[in-house]
Amino acid sequence: MHEENRVGPQEEPRKPENESRWAGLKRVLTVLLAAALALLGGCIGGSSFGGNYAPDFSFWGMPGYEGSGLLGGLVAGLTVFVIGGFATELLHRRGASLWVLAGSLAAIVFGPRFLFPVVPPQEVALALVYIGCAGVGALIGWGISLLAGRAK
Repeated sequence: MHEENRVGPQEEPRKPENESRWAGLKRVLTVLLAAALALLGGCIGGSSFGGNYAPDFSFWGMPGYEGSGLLGGLVAGLTVFVIGGFATELLHRRGASLWVLAGSLAAIVFGPRFLFPVVPPQEVALALVYIGCAGVGALIGWGISLLAGRAK
């Protein structure tokens, strides 16, 4: 056999170092932006809960809508940050982590409003509403990404 006809292991083309850094920076910025939007949505939704349904609610010495807005914002922002961190690390398929983030963010903004009249005015219940909504939204986003991936 001639040496020219031998087929050896093929090397994968390397990405430039700047390109991989930019991709990582984009993922981090996307997670931070989603967490900031969740923090804002949690503050608005929590304030609505405290002002309308739980005026005696208190968190860190802040009464009513102030305390529930602060708690809602902190829990929502932290929850979406954690979900986004896991999603971008574990889901390497393009777009899958974005669907998970979008689902959890949409659930944080819109989900608790449907549950607020029935939520007891306790800190734990309010926090669990936000965590549960974000988790369900992330699962829905993950399911959509699976369906979209199979459709292609």
